[in-house]
Amino acid sequence: MLPSRTPAGAPLRVLYGFTGEHITSFNATNAALSQLRLSAKTVNLRFGYQARPSLGFTLDVANAFNEPPVFYIGFKDRMCRQINNFVTVTAGVNRRF
Repeated sequence: MLPSRTPAGAPLRVLYGFTGEHITSFNATNAALSQLRLSAKTVNLRFGYQARPSLGFTLDVANAFNEPPVFYIGFKDRMCRQINNFVTVTAGVNRRF
């Protein structure tokens, strides 16, 4: 829930997430076949505006810079898959009666 009025008038929140490089599946017989995920940085934005005490608007942008998770097998130049999550935009209206 957004505050009724803020000095700035329109609060903005920026969320930064970092996932380090890590192993996702391990092959005990041949380490070169183990699957790993590259590090990824994601930025989510949230903008809110409280027009009146009973009416507010929100706009959320998830994965603002379209950072895809990338997986590789054994060596970084052997990419096995990349998942395209895209940028997600969600708008909302909050009304209190």
